[in-house]
Amino acid sequence: MKRTLLASAVCLGFGLAIPAHAALPVTDVASIAARAAEAGKSLGQMVQQYNVMRQQYDQLVSTYNTLSHPNQVLDIAKGLGQQQLRSPGSAGSSIPGLSYGSQLSSAANNFLSRNRYTTTESNDFNAQEMRRREQSTANIQAEAQEGLNRSDERINYLNQLQQSIQDQPDVTAVAAVEARIQSEHLYLQNEGNNVARLSLIQQTMTRVDQQRAEQSGRREAEDWHARAAAQAFDE
Repeated sequence: MKRTLLASAVCLGFGLAIPAHAALPVTDVASIAARAAEAGKSLGQMVQQYNVMRQQYDQLVSTYNTLSHPNQVLDIAKGLGQQQLRSPGSAGSSIPGLSYGSQLSSAANNFLSRNRYTTTESNDFNAQEMRRREQSTANIQAEAQEGLNRSDERINYLNQLQQSIQDQPDVTAVAAVEARIQSEHLYLQNEGNNVARLSLIQQTMTRVDQQRAEQSGRREAEDWHARAAAQAFDE
């Protein structure tokens, strides 16, 4: 005991510290909490950036689909670009022959057969006029029937287009459908103009028939006067 006290006194005399028991580590709770909060904040910013990038990506996908999605309107309204829809009816160059009756269209054969009551083997003026007029009438009937068939087709396409509006994926497709609906209305208007044209042609041909009948009567009268004058001269 005495030796221990002596040693301690010596150490104190020389200014030497006496080692105590080993120090226990101290946990800095405040520092750890601050670092955790900072890490959480950084994670929140990363999540926010990801959401923004995800929204931008979804917007790009939506824009791409709007510009390049396969539009089903073309399947619904096939044939809208056909020339006969823009300018319905037979070609203008063939109308004079068809309306006059100098030729017979393939579609007019059925009307010609149904309209005909009798035929004649004669080849005089009246017989020729009869054949010409019956062919003219059949041609006009065929043109009108084909116009009605096209109109029915256009109305059917219009109904399909109107029903398809609610199924379109975006405003671009809806605008395309509405544009095609307007086109269909124009096609129907063209058909109406064609019917009016046929009606005018029919009225004109009625007048032509009257003129030809008058000219034929005039010619017969002149021939009769010529024969009568020649007979009187001979006498």
